[in-house]
Amino acid sequence: MSQIKKVEPHVHTVRTNSIINEVPSNIDDYLDELDENQALIVTEHGNCLGWFQKYKSITEKGLKYIHAVEAYICDNGEDKHNFHLLIYALNNEGRKDINELIYKSTHRDGHFYRRPRMYIDEVLNMSDNLAISTACSSGVLSDTKSVEFQKLMKWGLKNKDRLFIELQPHTLIKQ
Repeated sequence: MSQIKKVEPHVHTVRTNSIINEVPSNIDDYLDELDENQALIVTEHGNCLGWFQKYKSITEKGLKYIHAVEAYICDNGEDKHNFHLLIYALNNEGRKDINELIYKSTHRDGHFYRRPRMYIDEVLNMSDNLAISTACSSGVLSDTKSVEFQKLMKWGLKNKDRLFIELQPHTLIKQ
C-alpha cells in the first residue's frame, strides 16, 4: 500500500453545510478528486448522517474510513453559546463513543439548544479511543478565555498524541 501523502481531515457535504457553494453534494464528488495516496475524513456538523454510505464509498475506493463528527460543544446545559470541535474515532470503539455522544447531544435536558450539543467534559472523559482537533474559525481557538478552551488545553497537555490544532486561512467566511 502506498504511503498517504495528503489527508483531508475536515470536509462536509451539503447535508450539514449547504450555505457554502463549493461543498459537494455527496461523498463521491470528493472521492473522484483523490488518488490512492490521499485520504479524507468527512466531518458533518453535529451528526454522522449517512455514515454507512460514506464508509462504503470510501472503502470501495481502497481508502480507510475514519468515523468523525464536527461537534457543537459547550460547558454545560446553562451555557447558550457553543464552539465547534472535531472528534475522530481511532478504532471501532471510538465509533461507538462518537455515536453515544451524538445521541446524548440530541436530548432536551440542556444538551440540545438550537442544535445538538455535547458537553466538553463528556467528550474529554469519554475514552482513549478518540482524537480531537480544534476545528474551524468557530472552534475553541476563537475564544482562548472560554472554559471550553481551558479544559481542552489542560486535557491536551495529558493527551498530546490525540489533540490536533487546525489552521485555516484568514480569508475564510466565519461560520
